[in-house]
Order: sequence, then structure tokens, then C-alpha cells
Amino acid sequence: MDKDKERYGSAKIEIDEVLGILKKEKKEEEKEKEKEKEIVIKKIDELISLIKEPPDEDPLYEAIVEISRKLDIVINKLDGVTSRLDSMIVGENPIVKDLEGDLRKVALEIEIMPTGEKIPLETLAERVGLDKEHTLEIVRELVSKGLNIEIVEEEKKIGIFSKKTIAIIKR
Repeated sequence: MDKDKERYGSAKIEIDEVLGILKKEKKEEEKEKEKEKEIVIKKIDELISLIKEPPDEDPLYEAIVEISRKLDIVINKLDGVTSRLDSMIVGENPIVKDLEGDLRKVALEIEIMPTGEKIPLETLAERVGLDKEHTLEIVRELVSKGLNIEIVEEEKKIGIFSKKTIAIIKR
């Protein structure tokens, strides 16, 4: 038997021919994969260019721009309302008038509370957007500046467990 030829059943197959066909198929598959890669790369490039410079006639882009404009208007109106509310409250209490930053935020939040109302420290901290410890420090400073508030520490017992809570009362 020849080195390059083997017999399978009644047909003779040349190993070189089979290898040639397999190599040819492999090259075709590699070309297809390359074409697919190029197509994917081209699509990604198109998407990137759309993100960087969206077309003017894209309705989704226009809708997003319009929503952004309207949101800016609403934010400006809210800022105006907040500053008017601010000035109304500041006009009533001279202590709050001279405060700045976080002190002012906490003082204004306490000022809009009804007299005699008790608010948990955690709730106050959430409303002003500060952490609990920092809010407690600010409240203590406000008490020292003469703001008419009181810090109350309560201990609640449930069975063998106890939990301390801190609340602020406006007087």
C-alpha cells in the first residue's frame, strides 16, 4: 500500500486531497470570521460616532434634549420657591439669618416644623441629606446659638433589648 493512499471499503482516497480540501474549508471559515469581525467593528464604530455626534433629525435625541430643557426650567422654579421660603423663614428668626451651609440647612428644616413637634434625629438627617452624627453636632451647635429647640434622648425597651433614640423638639 502507498504511503499517501489508503483503502476504505472500495474507494481509494488520497490523503493529500483530503487535507487540501480541509485546508481550503478552514481558510474559507477564517475569511467568513474576518468578515463578521469587520462588520461588528464597523457597527461599533457607527454606534460610537452616533453617541459622539447624534444626528439632528433623531427623534429620541430631540426628545431627550427637550426633557432636559424642561427639567432645567423646573429645577430653576424649585430653586426660586426654596429661596422665597428661605427668605420668609429667615425674616422671622434672626438666629437663622446669620447661619451658613449645613447649619442653615438644619435650622431651616427645624424652623418649618410646628412648635412642639418631635422629630427623630434619623428623619431630620435624611431630610437635610447629612449623616446622623453630623446632624447631631449641628443641632447641638444650634442649641448653643440660642435656637429654641431641645434634644431628647429616649430609651425604648423591648423585652431584654433596649434601643436609645434621639429626637429634636421645637419649642
